[in-house]
Amino acid sequence: NNLMNVRKVALENFGENNIRNGQPYSDIEDVLVPIYLLHRYQIEGASKVIGGLDFSYALRGDGQLITEFIEPSFQMDALDGLIKTLQPEQLTLREELLKLIPPRAAGRGRTRESFNSRTSVTFDGVSLAETAANLTCRVLFHPARATRLVEYNARNINQPGLEKVLKTIIEGSILSLAPKGLAGEVKRNVDFIVLDHLMSLAINKEASPAVNSISMQSVGLLNDQLKRSRGKSSREKAHINMLQKRINMFLSEPNNFEPIKVPSAPPGSPIGSEFGCTFEDISINTSN
Repeated sequence: NNLMNVRKVALENFGENNIRNGQPYSDIEDVLVPIYLLHRYQIEGASKVIGGLDFSYALRGDGQLITEFIEPSFQMDALDGLIKTLQPEQLTLREELLKLIPPRAAGRGRTRESFNSRTSVTFDGVSLAETAANLTCRVLFHPARATRLVEYNARNINQPGLEKVLKTIIEGSILSLAPKGLAGEVKRNVDFIVLDHLMSLAINKEASPAVNSISMQSVGLLNDQLKRSRGKSSREKAHINMLQKRINMFLSEPNNFEPIKVPSAPPGSPIGSEFGCTFEDISINTSN
């Protein structure tokens, strides 16, 4: 939360002063990347609290903590913080800044360090929001985390279960009201990212059968809630109809489901390495 506040101030003050005199305005796009994605490491850190476990590599007789569940309220605070990173007010750039970013200057094409775009040569103010939201959803809907949530809740009813976590995410994203203007379009695009991650979890072969069944149930419940939703504008109605269509296609033929291709984020963790893996992407064979 603290870093998101720092990021907010940085973005509010971001502009032409972030490039040198004589430098192409299109370079603002590249300078923007590390500020817009300033929270990417905290996303990973906060996510480990949800369905997390305090432990040490204790030895018999050394008196160290062996394992201990994390306080439920602390987990939900972390979840709330992560859901905030999906909100349109956190992801939408102000109009004054967007007007300062023209197509790339000659000889300064996009690189692996640039945001990807769906709008050809122009700067895409919506796709970069999808990119950031996808970073959050990747950790929120991680199959191992979801499997732990089911197990820990079964062992201790006070631990947040997967049903509760999914319900909180959906209510804080897809079922929340869309603002007007560009922020509304950002919110609607993020809705599809959240939905696709939920449906992917429902058929993820690395997750437990319990995770698959609970996630599939959440998809069905969301579909029922969307049926009762009444968009006030034609744009909102079209959005709800498309969400329902996507859900119904998934429920009819889940094996044919293909997530929407989200523009990938520029390289991040770990800095200075050619490998872009996170802790949870690593598996270690200790059988020997």
